[in-house]
Amino acid sequence: MIKRLKYIFKSLKIPAIDTITTKLLSLVLFITIIPMIAVTNFSNAMLNQSLLNSARYELQYNSEFFIRQTSQEFNKLLLIANLSKMNYFIKKSDNEIEKQLSILSKSTKLDLAVFITKDKKVISSNSNFIYLKPDSNLMKLLNIVNSGEIITSSELISEGMFYKNNKAKNIFGLYNIVFYPVLKGKKFEGILILGTKMINSYDFSNQDISILIKPTNSEKLSLAEIKSNSIIKEIPIKGYLGNIIGYAFIRVNNEKFINPLIQNIKAISVISIISLIVAIIIAALFARTITTPILKLVYFARKLSEGDLDLKVNIKGKDEIAQLANTFNKMAEELKTQEQLRDNFVATLTHDLKVPMLAENQTINYLLKEDYGPITSEQEEVLSLIKSTNNSSLEMVSTLLEVYRYDMGNVQLFKSEFDIVKLVNESIGQIKSLANDKKIIINMEKEENAVISADEREIKRVLHNLISNAIANGVHRGHIICEIQSYKNKDSIYNPIASSDSYTTLKSPLILNDMVLVSIKDDGIGLNREEMPELFKRFSLNKGRKPAGTGLGLYYSYQVINKHNGYIWAESVEGQGSVFKFTLPVA
Repeated sequence: MIKRLKYIFKSLKIPAIDTITTKLLSLVLFITIIPMIAVTNFSNAMLNQSLLNSARYELQYNSEFFIRQTSQEFNKLLLIANLSKMNYFIKKSDNEIEKQLSILSKSTKLDLAVFITKDKKVISSNSNFIYLKPDSNLMKLLNIVNSGEIITSSELISEGMFYKNNKAKNIFGLYNIVFYPVLKGKKFEGILILGTKMINSYDFSNQDISILIKPTNSEKLSLAEIKSNSIIKEIPIKGYLGNIIGYAFIRVNNEKFINPLIQNIKAISVISIISLIVAIIIAALFARTITTPILKLVYFARKLSEGDLDLKVNIKGKDEIAQLANTFNKMAEELKTQEQLRDNFVATLTHDLKVPMLAENQTINYLLKEDYGPITSEQEEVLSLIKSTNNSSLEMVSTLLEVYRYDMGNVQLFKSEFDIVKLVNESIGQIKSLANDKKIIINMEKEENAVISADEREIKRVLHNLISNAIANGVHRGHIICEIQSYKNKDSIYNPIASSDSYTTLKSPLILNDMVLVSIKDDGIGLNREEMPELFKRFSLNKGRKPAGTGLGLYYSYQVINKHNGYIWAESVEGQGSVFKFTLPVA
């Protein structure tokens, strides 16, 4: 899985995924987010369950409240019936009874006040009813009351029970009713019916409860009556005979439970975001304390690989990284000591070799001049070959000594003002014989006279190195082109070449103000891309080029140009030749 993730990131070209900082941040985020998600889900689940239990409890409480309120309504009606003077309904005219019912209804805020005589005549407080219908279900209750029993019940008053006056108001609906028998002694005189409409009895708009009453013969609840953000409990309302006459809907507003849940989610989200930011900051600081010394070690290791042995890593502390830094410093000191010993050995060796080789060369010259006697043609040929080999060895030894002087910082330049174009032409003339052997033509292009201030002897050796390398690695019957461009009193920037086929050792743009740019281009085999970074290092030999010399020529050239405050680099297209360029300040 980890390998697959690395492959994905690599395909997306995200190199930073391999850094320690990124790995630490990813680890901290993973460790932080997973528990945070678990805590958030657990908290929401617990709160949701708690709110659901609260909603159930509140519904249960409100349901019991509804039942208690119904019981209180019945007690109220019974009390009113008991306190009423029964003689108001005995041997009274219909008008008098109606008047008494009206007074009773208004004084006690009743919605229904009816007196039914023993001959089934109906007298109401507001002349709504005329008489009962004989097939009414109410007749069953009246028959029970006729025996002297008091009935308290929730009943549905519908048009199927009474004939009503045409001018009467609509009073049909669900009622809490008391059927009270009116007796004179033991003689039955009639039935007093007192009731309150449920829709008026359960008006709890000022309380945290909502009860909706609907009879069974009414339409279904509308969306306006049942809101989507409400929790509903349905309680059937039964009449005295056990039949369901309607329903009471106990409604609890869901917002009082949803809002706390939303607030909890918001609070947890804010806390999670803050915790995540704090975790990232802490992880970044923690990663920085680890990666900063590691990056220092990487930087100094890179410098050490480039040959800079004077650097020292300064990392304080007693942890493993500090111990690694101390070990690194000791290793650098040891390498510097070994480097000095090697350089001293090479310098001593080359110096000791140079004197006898010079003496040998002088002796060969005497022999060739026949100072020691005549020689044959064959002897002359052998002596000439020995002299050529000896001269090559002397040149190598001299180069080693010069490199050693530059490494030790013991070089003193003898600067003078001279024309660089003239010096390049002289160098071409002196080395042209090597080019003739391979039928290579050396041309000068863009000759711009430019007087520079430099050590003429050292610059000439650089030109000899670069031109001889171009000849050695050029193709038979090829071309070498030398160019000189002057940027005196000019502001110009030279940008590194950027192409998939071309590559260079120049890493950043170069300012050419008051500089002379010298280019030596060949059409040979080109340079190897992988070994370009090692091109100007000591004893480096590119596998794609012929191994002429000891690999010190370009290193020596780099040291000379760098000592003159110039810059040297190479550009190449593999298989199509290469060009070496260097800059020197004008006089």
